[in-house]
Amino acid sequence: MSFLGEIKRRKVFQVVAVYAVVAWLIMQVIDVVNEPLSLPGWFDTAIIVALIVGFPLAVVLAWAYQIVPGGGVRTQAVLDESPSDSTLPTEATRGQRLAIAVLPFDNISGDSDQEYFADGLTEDLITALSRWRSFSVIARNSTFAYKGKSPDIREVAEHLDVGYVLEGSVRTAGDRVRISAQLIDGATGDHVWAEKYDRRLDNFFDLQDEITQAIAAKVEPEFAKAEQRRVAQKPPTSLASWECYQRGVAAHDQVTKEGFIRARDLFERAIELDPEGSRPYAGMAYCLFRSVFDGFSEASEEGSNRIIDFAKRAVALDDADALAHHTLGLTMLYFSGNHDLAIAETSRAVALNPSFSQAHVPLGNALSFSGKPEEGIAHLEKALQLNPEDIRGYAYWTYLGEAYLNNRDYERAAACARRGLERKLDSPYPYFILASALGHQGQTEDAQAALAECLRLQPRYVENHEKLHTYRDPADREHILDGLRKASWEEE
Repeated sequence: MSFLGEIKRRKVFQVVAVYAVVAWLIMQVIDVVNEPLSLPGWFDTAIIVALIVGFPLAVVLAWAYQIVPGGGVRTQAVLDESPSDSTLPTEATRGQRLAIAVLPFDNISGDSDQEYFADGLTEDLITALSRWRSFSVIARNSTFAYKGKSPDIREVAEHLDVGYVLEGSVRTAGDRVRISAQLIDGATGDHVWAEKYDRRLDNFFDLQDEITQAIAAKVEPEFAKAEQRRVAQKPPTSLASWECYQRGVAAHDQVTKEGFIRARDLFERAIELDPEGSRPYAGMAYCLFRSVFDGFSEASEEGSNRIIDFAKRAVALDDADALAHHTLGLTMLYFSGNHDLAIAETSRAVALNPSFSQAHVPLGNALSFSGKPEEGIAHLEKALQLNPEDIRGYAYWTYLGEAYLNNRDYERAAACARRGLERKLDSPYPYFILASALGHQGQTEDAQAALAECLRLQPRYVENHEKLHTYRDPADREHILDGLRKASWEEE
């Protein structure tokens, strides 16, 4: 932002104008009352000097502070959390930036002892949400100025220069607590997402951690959906890099060949607009990976290296982004067979943001493919717990089914694959895992039907899937293929 723009943002010009008007009024009043009150001659001079001295002080205060309900807060506290230029939309008419303000959760239980629980939950949410790189989070000392108030959310968004506001309440009754949370669009005041959590008050700190992670895991996907809806209303010719990226994610999540092609084009455009932005490179790597994984394109050494290069570039541009490390770990697992590096990268992603459900998935797979399916199952179940309604839920369930298959638990493997099919009937992957699990159970007829549907959707799916899944122990890969052989699959 230019210096002139920063002056405007801090409303210095408004303060100067108000100061000038007030000074003029003071001089007019003194001129009227001077003679009737027989004021000494030096009085006028003293007032003029005071007004002159007060002017620079008013300008300095206008630059350093902004007024919000409950008092003034340092403007710098708001700016400290601003994201890099690569994550900001360039649309001139969009006033609020990609940031979230977490207002202090209200204690409506009537028990003053629960006040610390509500405040602690708010502070933990600010910390947890700050791990996401797709938006910034306003600092505590700015948002706690609203504690005990009932402000208009649109005014809060304008004062703090944010696009979204998270608010909520805590109510206790006996040994139960109900926590409500709402994510609100700062421009319209409309609810983007709302949820209630009912829990027992067994352990305050454990409960606080559980609810914090649950809310943090849900806010980012809902934030992304809201941004995608906003961007979808804009003409393609006016899109900025961030907006091209969001459109690319929306197209990719359709999980169709056409959707992947549109996503690839949008990610390419985002990279052209901002070559230093990490997210479009990660998006491109993930999109190309899924295109191969879902059978829409053939696996090749050249294509695999290109995908890995995109993922490496994402990490190089933002080493603190969990999405970038998640994508690099994912691509290394499926395209290089480097299990140790895959585990290291995906573990780094989880460490950077434990609430990022998507990061737990490749870590779970890497462990499962490395001969540690029980450890992998724990991470895959965590992903489903954090975001059970994720659009990629069908894949999460099927990954979990494959981990159970690797653990020789065929009944659970088949059950998870069926859960995947409940989410998406036109994906060959759940049928593939279901066919192998049923084959190992001796349910030959059902296994044959599942395999036939898999091959109807993608005739070369088994061959492509075999190329992708480079198990540390080849016997584990053969184990899956043995289940297919029991379903009458014949290798070419």
